[in-house]
Amino acid sequence: MKRSRLTALLPFFLLAAGMLVWHLTRTFYFSDDVWFLHALGGSERLADGWLAFLAERYTGWSSRLVIEAVLVLLVHFPMAWRLLDTAVTVVIGLCLSRLCNPEKRQAVDWAIVGSVFLLPLSTLSSAGWIASTLNYLWPLAGALVALLPAGALLHREKCPPALWIAAVPALLYAANLEQMCALLAGVLLLLIGYLLWRDRRIHPFLLVELALIALSLLFILTCSGNAVRSAAEIAAHFPAFPTLTLWDKLEMGYSSTLYYLLMRPNPVVLLFTLLPAGLIWSRRAGLPARIVSVIPPAAVVLAPMLSVWLAPQPTSPAVPLLALLLTPVVLAAFTGLLLAFEKIPTRLIALCLLALGGGSRVMMGFSPTIWLSGERTCFFLYAVLLALSLLLWREYQTKAPRTLRAAVLTLWLGLGGMVLIFHILSRP
Repeated sequence: MKRSRLTALLPFFLLAAGMLVWHLTRTFYFSDDVWFLHALGGSERLADGWLAFLAERYTGWSSRLVIEAVLVLLVHFPMAWRLLDTAVTVVIGLCLSRLCNPEKRQAVDWAIVGSVFLLPLSTLSSAGWIASTLNYLWPLAGALVALLPAGALLHREKCPPALWIAAVPALLYAANLEQMCALLAGVLLLLIGYLLWRDRRIHPFLLVELALIALSLLFILTCSGNAVRSAAEIAAHFPAFPTLTLWDKLEMGYSSTLYYLLMRPNPVVLLFTLLPAGLIWSRRAGLPARIVSVIPPAAVVLAPMLSVWLAPQPTSPAVPLLALLLTPVVLAAFTGLLLAFEKIPTRLIALCLLALGGGSRVMMGFSPTIWLSGERTCFFLYAVLLALSLLLWREYQTKAPRTLRAAVLTLWLGLGGMVLIFHILSRP
């Protein structure tokens, strides 16, 4: 292998090493991992009880059969999970490189490493490491793999046949999770719409993927186990849920989302809000644009200082009022994103992605487990914010001075490194 190739892969070697260290420091078993460990009645029934387990889950609890078919087996092999889950994080990084870095700039690949390190892995411990990562981290990787053919069409690149083939099982796995199914449908429709506008045609494979997502959604909606689970969760955790109006559920989803984004220290949101500000200021835009661009990062820093007293929990009575007061910050973030990109199509795609990411979390207001699931339901929203950060970083490569690029990348990797160290040292 040539030295240049080794140098190009160096960021992903670092990514693999950092994530492997994190995985090796995790301990087992607790929460849902314990239940899945005994779900088949012991290792001697792993084969003959597998199909019976899936049938029971479909009728009595969940439509996530693709995910749980893997989970109920992998939970017996924690070392295999450590290695496979590390590989999944590297796959996320490599997919982001193909999707967001067609120019193959190493500065973008280093930012991708910092972005993966910034993923809030600590939020995935609440339901057990294996159960949570297979329900959140793996669908994210699957969705990115499924989008690689669309990404190749977007960048007018050739997509290797293996990636076309891998996209189908990856999509089926990702779309088996309700949140990701909705988000993936929105992203794919957005890309199809843009490619249709640009090229005046649609590649048939994208329509096949869209059809598979529609079938996955139909499977979710018609699964009898989901209705059973919803009734059980309402009785156990949210008895007042049936009395909520449509507005109540939207407000609950919106205010709880803003709680996690702005009312607690959040390095992902800080990075995302700083990047448009840096671009706008480096272009010496007008004073109104500069003021608007600094409002979101200022709020990310200051709002947690206020909410720690007024709203220490997402269920605190003050959260809806604080969310209302912070709504101008959300509007400023959308405006800053709009001003940061110069090309109109890129602006529209970025704004739609931000809306889709936010919607994937706000929709949790329609779930009785919104409080039980906690911050891990923001995982895909954080992934969208990091993807948008990478799109902004591409703008930096040609629009920002070298000193600013160096400062931003240093901050990016510094934040990612600190978050990774925190995750390694946190409760295993």
